[in-house]
Amino acid sequence: MENLFEDKNIIFRLASFEDGNDIKELIENTSYDYKINIQFRRGNNPYLSVINEDYKGLVFIGRFKENNKLILVCNVNFHKVYINNEIKSVGYINGLKIDHNYKSYLMSILRCIKYFEEVVYKETDIFYATIVQDAKDLVGVYEKARKILPKYEKQCEYTSFLFYPHKKSKLKIECGNNKEVEDFYNNHYKEYNLINDSYKLYNYSDDNVYYYKENGKIVASCVLTNYQDLKNYYVISYKGIFKFLAKLPLKKLHLPYLPKEDAVMNLCGISMLIFDDSVSIKKRKEFILSLTSIKKEYDFYLLGLCSNDKTIEAIKNILGYRFNSYLYTVNFKDEIKMINDKKMYSDIINM
Repeated sequence: MENLFEDKNIIFRLASFEDGNDIKELIENTSYDYKINIQFRRGNNPYLSVINEDYKGLVFIGRFKENNKLILVCNVNFHKVYINNEIKSVGYINGLKIDHNYKSYLMSILRCIKYFEEVVYKETDIFYATIVQDAKDLVGVYEKARKILPKYEKQCEYTSFLFYPHKKSKLKIECGNNKEVEDFYNNHYKEYNLINDSYKLYNYSDDNVYYYKENGKIVASCVLTNYQDLKNYYVISYKGIFKFLAKLPLKKLHLPYLPKEDAVMNLCGISMLIFDDSVSIKKRKEFILSLTSIKKEYDFYLLGLCSNDKTIEAIKNILGYRFNSYLYTVNFKDEIKMINDKKMYSDIINM
């Protein structure tokens, strides 16, 4: 691969298949000091995971010149989504990892941004990113205006919600990827920003798509999907009270339990969760809980919601774990603003 940037310390370029093992090593050696320390991983070859997600992905890496060690990785995944009633190509900037032992070379790393921008701008001019709220230092860095960094414009909060399966369904949930479901999505897409275009449905079989009807009309739908071959969540460790609770046999006692430490979580993603505006908060909650009674083989379910989508109210009293982030548009040049009164829906399988 041709180098995009090179100085006396670092070589910055697009990754290739051969870089996959080094990327995996950097991801797995990077962790943070949280009470619940969960690491987002991308399977056995993170390079393939990124480029095979949706319709295009790019992986950027930086190697230290002295020893050829991979010290930097950052991904951009491109999705076709609705932005202000039109389908646009957007880039989701994600997976930034910097080897802690090389942070003294931060200025060399920041100089890579210009060359990163030149490549990604060939694909689109609309970008977004999320930053975990607990990473307060990082949030401060990105929210403060700096000439060398793009402008991060906060749009909303984003909650990744991990919760338990339920034994019984309170609603009559139907299954199938059919024309009626497709029409339901097509009628509701333009109510949102960042939601995927309908072609995403075509990738799912009948036993992945679930919906609920009132008065003979679909008012709620979603996709249940296992994407753990490409993405998974690895529990590194617990601190404080969570460390104590993790050692107890809570699941056997039918009590709220924690994911196993030093293991990949066995979970199912709730994707494309859309409701007709007429559906009450109570009924939304019942639909979400009913979904978790369908597939018995999972220990947890994972759902992502933006704070300006009223469905967020439906999960407030559901027992589980919430991981809160800020969602930003990332503006390298012209300022891109969302319409404030539009709901946002960024699918958990794309995060």
